[in-house]
Amino acid sequence: YFKLELLYVELIEKRRAVLDGNRKDKTDDENSDAILEGKIIEVVLNNAQESIPDDPEFLCSFASILYEFRQFSFVEEIVNKIYRILEEKYSSDVLSQNLLAQRPLLKEKQMIEEASKKGQDISFMIAVLERQVHENYENFLSTSNNGNIEHIHFSYRLSVYYQTLTKAEQKFLLPSDRYLQWVMLLEENNLVEKANEVIRRATNDKHKDNVLLWNERLRLLLIKTETIPVNLAIVKEEFLLSMKHLKNKNSSIIWDTVLDYAKAHSKEWTEELYQLSQSGSMDLSISLHTKSSYLQWINQTKSIKHVRKLFDKLSTQMPASLQFYLDYIEIEQSQKMPIQKDRLSNAFEQAIIYFGKTSADLWLRYIEYLKRHQTLDFLSISRVYNRALHTLESNEFTHFKNHSTVSNLTADNQDL
Repeated sequence: YFKLELLYVELIEKRRAVLDGNRKDKTDDENSDAILEGKIIEVVLNNAQESIPDDPEFLCSFASILYEFRQFSFVEEIVNKIYRILEEKYSSDVLSQNLLAQRPLLKEKQMIEEASKKGQDISFMIAVLERQVHENYENFLSTSNNGNIEHIHFSYRLSVYYQTLTKAEQKFLLPSDRYLQWVMLLEENNLVEKANEVIRRATNDKHKDNVLLWNERLRLLLIKTETIPVNLAIVKEEFLLSMKHLKNKNSSIIWDTVLDYAKAHSKEWTEELYQLSQSGSMDLSISLHTKSSYLQWINQTKSIKHVRKLFDKLSTQMPASLQFYLDYIEIEQSQKMPIQKDRLSNAFEQAIIYFGKTSADLWLRYIEYLKRHQTLDFLSISRVYNRALHTLESNEFTHFKNHSTVSNLTADNQDL
């Protein structure tokens, strides 16, 4: 009702502007003067206070409504009256403190509107007003034991920070790390929708090829799926869009994010993703990154027969992955059925072709395997030991010598 009365004042003001010079009814004119001077508004406010006393939140709501009608000359006087009541009767109330702290911003909107008409830059003046607000909050914090005012102060600062970054974003290119900070701050304060808006603007326009921002965009979408059902097709579409902009390069972090989600929601899509990662259309860095985890996932979800089939296929494809070979060897050794020695030996030998110079641990594992499963074949063990000594590069050679348990073999056996 209070707002309706203010709208009526606005209507009377516009009506007078149109009919100015043609007024004949003095009584009506006097009534209009009373309305335009805010007399009725004051009566409504007083009656409201009498009807609902001792409610600062209710009183604050009137000030908020009055902010929308700053153009009326009587508004400032009524607002000042509300502030006096808040200071005198409710100075310890959090809502009152919040409204009192933000009082310097009362004229901000009017200043901005006037400056835009004149083409003026009032950034400094706005900054001064905001500084006054911060000082007001600090004063309340120093004299109040109520933690809520600190929370309200933080919310206000967050709002100002958001507005500042939005303005900066419109004027010039924000760096990617600033976008990440912005999104993180919004997410920490449960403003996930705003975080989504910001990250989508960044990846749609200014930072289309930034892998960290795309990963954040996907991560926020996946967080959303935890509370709101999202069609898997939407997640797939977002992932493919990220690959399109990133051109598959340096996107391993995104593959990790999406694969983790797929494993929890769709076995079929997980396999599709792994197959895609090993296809010729993907960058070699992606193939290398996912090779080992693909093998592990097959081991977790299917039989050893499928693991062996995948190993045989991927072991012939570049790039080679040491972890891929080590994982396969570990899987074979963990089987309860009799170990297939030929398969294990072939896996070790294949790995040595690619990593024999650079991995002492590979040779150490190979020798340990031979010792465990070919106990009496010292000749074979010695040959592998000597091959390692002649193959490894200097640093790895030293590591191998220091950790090998074959050094107690006789010199004759080592020379064979």
